Amino acid sequence: MANMNSRTSWFTLALPVLIAFTAWAGLTSGLDAVRQANELERATSDNIPWNLSQLEVEYLRYLVALDTYAMHAPTRSVPGIPGNETAERLAEMRLRFDIFYSRIATITESPLFGPMREYEQLANELEALATFADLTAEVMDSAPETIAADARSLEVISHAQGETVREIATTGVAVLAEQSSARRLDMRESLWQMALATLTSSLLLLLSVVRIWKTQIRARADADMKHGIAKRLQAIISTSPVPIIIADENMKIVEFNQASEQVFGYTRAEALANDVGTLLVPPDLRDRHYAGVRRHKSTGDKTIIGKSGVKIRALRSDGSEIPAEIALSEGKDSSGKFYVAFLRDISAQEEHEQELREARDSALAGEKAKERILAVVSHEMRTPLQGIMGALELIQSKRPTKWQKSYLDILERSSRRLLRHIDDLLSVARSDQSQIAIEPRKVDLRAMLGDLRRGHLPAAAENGNDIVIANWTLEDPVIATDPIRLTQIFDNLISNAIKFTSNGRIELGCCRVDRTEMIEFWVTDNGIGIASDELPHIFTDFYTTRSPNTRTTDGTGLGLAIVKRLVQAMDGEVFVESRVGRGSTFRFRVPTAEIAIDAERQDTVPALASPTPMTDDTGGAQLRVLLAEDNDISREIISQILRNAGFDVHGVCDGEEALRALELGSYDIIFLDISMPRMDGLETLRRIRTPGASHADVPALALTAHAQEQDRQRFLRAGFNAVLPKPASRAQLLATIREFSRPGSRSQPSPADFDGSYIAEMVDTFGSDKTEVMVDRFEKDVTGTLARLAEILQEKGVCEEFTRLSHQMCGLTALFGANQLEHQFRRLEQVDPNAHASDVTAIIQSARDEAGRVLASMSAQRSSASRSL
Repeated sequence: MANMNSRTSWFTLALPVLIAFTAWAGLTSGLDAVRQANELERATSDNIPWNLSQLEVEYLRYLVALDTYAMHAPTRSVPGIPGNETAERLAEMRLRFDIFYSRIATITESPLFGPMREYEQLANELEALATFADLTAEVMDSAPETIAADARSLEVISHAQGETVREIATTGVAVLAEQSSARRLDMRESLWQMALATLTSSLLLLLSVVRIWKTQIRARADADMKHGIAKRLQAIISTSPVPIIIADENMKIVEFNQASEQVFGYTRAEALANDVGTLLVPPDLRDRHYAGVRRHKSTGDKTIIGKSGVKIRALRSDGSEIPAEIALSEGKDSSGKFYVAFLRDISAQEEHEQELREARDSALAGEKAKERILAVVSHEMRTPLQGIMGALELIQSKRPTKWQKSYLDILERSSRRLLRHIDDLLSVARSDQSQIAIEPRKVDLRAMLGDLRRGHLPAAAENGNDIVIANWTLEDPVIATDPIRLTQIFDNLISNAIKFTSNGRIELGCCRVDRTEMIEFWVTDNGIGIASDELPHIFTDFYTTRSPNTRTTDGTGLGLAIVKRLVQAMDGEVFVESRVGRGSTFRFRVPTAEIAIDAERQDTVPALASPTPMTDDTGGAQLRVLLAEDNDISREIISQILRNAGFDVHGVCDGEEALRALELGSYDIIFLDISMPRMDGLETLRRIRTPGASHADVPALALTAHAQEQDRQRFLRAGFNAVLPKPASRAQLLATIREFSRPGSRSQPSPADFDGSYIAEMVDTFGSDKTEVMVDRFEKDVTGTLARLAEILQEKGVCEEFTRLSHQMCGLTALFGANQLEHQFRRLEQVDPNAHASDVTAIIQSARDEAGRVLASMSAQRSSASRSL
């Protein structure tokens, strides 16, 4: 190192001397170049004036030869045979002209005379002299007799060029002298500048040398500083709380800090120069370790190099293993490659993660327990409700006294309120578990809103309210959405509006949002309204308004929370506008689903208010029903409801008894509870559906307290034709039997004209006044629909609207027990689109006739029922 520094110092001292010597040599050479350029310039300048003077000399010689020739030119000569003397004179004249012509060409074309040609005063003179030379050359090149004839005129023209020649010679010499002097000055200045630049460059080089010298001093200082940094880095590595291990390219340990000693149990002296794989890698991982090292050396593969947070297992000196995270990097210095590993003992982290896993498992177990509790709540509360509500229906059918009926009404409303609370709790629990399944289907919104209106009219009438549907703006009422969820949303919003409105008006409506795929629905009322400070909270679980005017109402505060969850599950959003004393408007927007919307009627969901029969009415009396229900009260209540409707019911307590009953006799409908002892409903159904069995195709209906949506889907996939959640009302039981009674059954009688028990039940339930209102509306719907069907037939024929209206009336007439009228509407629904108009008109007329009989019977029935009270 000392010898190198010495050589560098001598070189630094010698370099300025060499640069100064070079600069002096460059300056001397520049001055010499100036001298030589002056001499060359003088030589060139002397040659140019000589040529200009020769121009004038040759011009005079040409004039002498021309004058001599012109003086002795023959007046007549024989063509082609000139005299000897004349020929000699002509040759002399031509020679002199040629020499003169060459002088002109030299001046007009030679680069030496370029500056002179650029002089404006001489440019015209040179052009005139060149023109003269060209014209004279043509004469000189002609025949001797022609030259002799033109000798006099040629002489005149040539003598006229004397002033021009003299002007060119004298002025040209002056111009060239001036330009040559300027050129010499420019050359001299350029050379001096070159010499100055050389000197400046030398000075700059000298300054560079000084700078290099200073840089070298700083480099030494930097080297000393780096040496100090290296020492400090070594101290940091040694004292770092993180284990740091450095290995060379052969995986021999070259650095092992104190933290590594503490973690692995080796001293630094024991670890240095040892192989990483032998010392720190567990035996079962060494083969993979060495394979990775070989792969990295041969292919450059970096499996974990450059990555951090890689989890490994490491070996300690006592043979135990610890979990660790490693960050591995590589570098290179003068000795070759090296590898730096930062390790972290994660034993405590692994223990913490294990605790988290246990906590997660515990939480999952809690969720499962919650699901079991929900199932228990659903089953153990719905099952007794089936007995309570069924018993109430049976008592009401026995014509109770007025005060008895008032108490029964209280019991029924309380039971339904309790059922609603159970449903709300289950809905919230399902939404919290992200179990809201959206199943898009084609839905006729016009029919759905109509059914919702009809379904809620009785409850609205109790508070003196009316429900109307807003003006229709949708071009196509059929969209793709989830009808069940949409109905749930409307049910909650309409129930809320009824609850907080008295003697008012509730409006339902829908429209498309600005030509998008979003549909906006709304429910508006003119009730008591909601305070502005409560609006941000009304969609919160269990929130109820604080207004003292609402104390006449009750509820769990879950209805609007369920609405919000359902709307969000359908990728929509819900809004509310309200003013105290003016009413409220709830709007929600949902997108239409991406499924095909075609014209197949049977796939469209027009209404959800009640099941629609698949065949003609069963007539009831001859149908045999098998009921498997383990709860004695529920079995007795349901059996009695069905017997009162005229069915032959056989009740059993479990699946095994149901199978034995099927072996002993045949049945038209099977009701199976799901949760039964010995054999549950699912296993019973599996055996009923055994291929080849005589009862394999009997409609089987699940009657269950498992009311969650995933349960319903599971039961349908298992093979049930339908699922009735407990508690099931008389109307639901009868409508479901009607829907799934088999065509061609041995018990298929002709439909009765009118089942008066429906009107009696309505009078018992709602009173004669409300029943009268509903019957009046029924009469208007029937007569109005028949009139509209006749108009559609005349204007459009049998079309989609015709079929849809007929389908709606099937469900409505079934609800009122008008079996034969339902049969006529069923015929209209199923009529061939290509049928003759007169045939369809005949069916419409038959329906009108039957409607007249039904309405007359209904009027008499409700009058009789009213008098009995």
